[in-house]
Amino acid sequence: MKKFLKKAFQWCGHEKRPLFIVPLGILLITIFYLLLFPRNTNFGIEKSDILSFWGDYLSFAGAFCLGYFIYLQDKNRILEEKRVRVRCLLDTIEKSSDEWFHMAFYTGLEPDDDDDVVMAEQQKYFRDFLHKIVYNPDWRRDYYEYESIKGEDSKLQETIEVYFRIIDRINVDFETNNISAIAEVYDKYMKFNMSYRSDGYSIFDAIDMISIVAKKDGTEQYQPLFQQENIKNEIAYYGELLFPIIEGYICRKISEDNGRSVMDTFEFQKNMVDWICENVDETQKYVEDKPEMKRVISRVVSNDLCRLRGESKKIDYKKDGSWYVYTLKNN
Repeated sequence: MKKFLKKAFQWCGHEKRPLFIVPLGILLITIFYLLLFPRNTNFGIEKSDILSFWGDYLSFAGAFCLGYFIYLQDKNRILEEKRVRVRCLLDTIEKSSDEWFHMAFYTGLEPDDDDDVVMAEQQKYFRDFLHKIVYNPDWRRDYYEYESIKGEDSKLQETIEVYFRIIDRINVDFETNNISAIAEVYDKYMKFNMSYRSDGYSIFDAIDMISIVAKKDGTEQYQPLFQQENIKNEIAYYGELLFPIIEGYICRKISEDNGRSVMDTFEFQKNMVDWICENVDETQKYVEDKPEMKRVISRVVSNDLCRLRGESKKIDYKKDGSWYVYTLKNN
């Protein structure tokens, strides 16, 4: 019986359960009431009352089930309309990304020789062959439909906003004939998202999250990289392993600068991540088969640098003008 009820609940789904629970609940309450007050007492219920109840009960059950069914149909229709808008957002991102890739590929080709005339002809060919990246300027409206389904997510919105701002910049570079910058920006942006994005969502996370809502029934869940339990455990493990290595790396860089200081910049952290992945045996093996796991090491470096600023016995972290710098303590 338990197996049957379990399968029945799975079949009817969470939203359809009231169609069965409400009429059944009222029926059980009524039966309990009839058992509690026998018909042959002064407080009992006559046969005519029972017949009247059954008529009213059937009317109520029919009206309730019909009304609730119409409510579900309307709710599903509204949800599907929202998903259409989310699919438009996904389509906008994917198409603009494809166009950006082709633009970066062709503008990143090396000229046949150093002749300025040849380069000018190739640039003209690229301009005739390619075009500005055209996308839906109302993408925010489509994104808010995503949030109406899944809830507000400021980090996801930031990732998408940055993406479209870069697309706008690419269009400006194209219009001003600064075609050499297009491939360079594409390369840096993709490397950042694949290897060095240490917080929030990469553009690949964002596409997967939107795709789940756009193409599925909404029940399937997607966990971005840093929300996966096994990744959290790996971040904790490598955080302890790499803390002294990161501290030693910074001390060495300060010594190379004649013991003065090194600035805390993205480029400095990026170089540190590259060095760790290339020179620490355990991390080298970790990213060897899965290059995307370099993001995990980037997150570890970011976390350890925050820890180091308060826990290190060797390194001090302070502001020097407009920049924050690492210096040796007692120096």
